[in-house]
Order: sequence, then structure tokens, then C-alpha cells
Amino acid sequence: MKKLTSTLLVGLTLASISSTAFAADNSNLPTTASASTSGAPALCSETRLGEVEQKTTQKEVDAQKNMDDKQAANDAKLAKVRADKDAKMEQNRSTRDEKLATKGLNSDQVKTILATFRSAVDAALSTRRGAVDAALATYRSTMSSLYDARVAAMNTAVATLKSAVCATSDKTQDKAGWDAFHTSMKNARQTYQDGRKAARATLKTSVQAAFQTFHDTVAAAQKVKVDALKALKASTTPTTNS
Repeated sequence: MKKLTSTLLVGLTLASISSTAFAADNSNLPTTASASTSGAPALCSETRLGEVEQKTTQKEVDAQKNMDDKQAANDAKLAKVRADKDAKMEQNRSTRDEKLATKGLNSDQVKTILATFRSAVDAALSTRRGAVDAALATYRSTMSSLYDARVAAMNTAVATLKSAVCATSDKTQDKAGWDAFHTSMKNARQTYQDGRKAARATLKTSVQAAFQTFHDTVAAAQKVKVDALKALKASTTPTTNS
């Protein structure tokens, strides 16, 4: 049996989730440059702060939608690949059976050996897919937690900014408030990206391990099949007396 194209399947599983949910990391939030006016009312501008809050909220909404859309698309792709692989495997098995029948090599003993091998392959395939699904579920759970943590950090940064700039009429303190806000947003993004990188590494390791276990199991079943066919051939081959 030819080795299944695991590289393609592993690639599909990993590459399709490469984009970060927060696609708008560089959206233009207001900066301290727009706050260079004197007096508390100007520094505590509802328009400016409202714009910040609105853009931050929109970024969170867009990120959630982006994450949900990608998950749905990835699930559809994976389901299609698996369905195509199953159909191809059944087609290949039917073709092999026809060839064996044509050559007169479809005895009950041969059929039993092949059935045992195919059952082992099917079980290994089911185990592999289960492991991949579990790895994906773990990855998505981790990403969801990272998303929630980033949203919380972003919302805290906005609330802290509003408190800071509305508590002062000093430009220096106002600038410090905005600087702290941008630093907090940057740190939230970095923490999210670092966590995402680690989660992807764990996912990759888990998926590759699942495929390696699958190939090892199939290789062992293949050897058992070949040895059984050789033994059958030897037992049915007439001996020649010298």
C-alpha cells in the first residue's frame, strides 16, 4: 500500500490557521498629537476617547468574526479532504480486488488477509483523525483564551486611558496617559502573538506525532500482510521431487 500523502494533510491542518484573528493590529487610533490643547475639557475630549473606544470595540468584533469564519472554512476544508481521501482509498481497494480476481488470486485465504490489513488501516486512520481533532480542539481552546485575555487587556487599557486623561489638565500627564495606553495595547498584542506562536508549535507537534503513529501502525500491518501472503503462497505451491 502506498504511503498516504500526509504532508498535504498536515500542511492543510496547519497552514490554514496561520492568520491572526486580530487582522487590524495597525489600525489608526488617536494619538497624543491630537490632544495638544490646554484645559481639562479639551484633554478629556469625549470625541477623542469615544473614537478610541469605538475602534477598539470594532477591532474586537472583527477579530471574533475573523476567527469564527476561519474555523468554519478550515472545518469545511478538512472534511472535504477526508471525504476525498476515503473515496480514493475505496476506489484503490476496488481496483486491487479486480486485479487479484483477474489473476485468480482472490481465494478466501487472500481475502481474509487483505480484510485484516484493511481493518488495521481503517482503525489507524480513525485513531489519527481523532488525535488531530483533539489537537485542533486544544489549539482552538487556547486561542479562545488568548483572545479573551487580549480583549480584557485592551478594554482595561481604554478604561485606564479615560481615567488618566480626564483626571488632569496637564499636557505632560496627558501625554503620559496616552503613552501608557499605546504601551498597554502593544503589550496585549505581543502577549497574544507569543501565546499563539506557542499554541501553533504545540499543534504542529501533536499533528505530526499523530501522522507518525499512523504510518508506523500501517507499516507494521503491511509487514504482517506481506508475511501472511508469502506463507500462503509457500503452503499452496506444489513441491518438486528430485
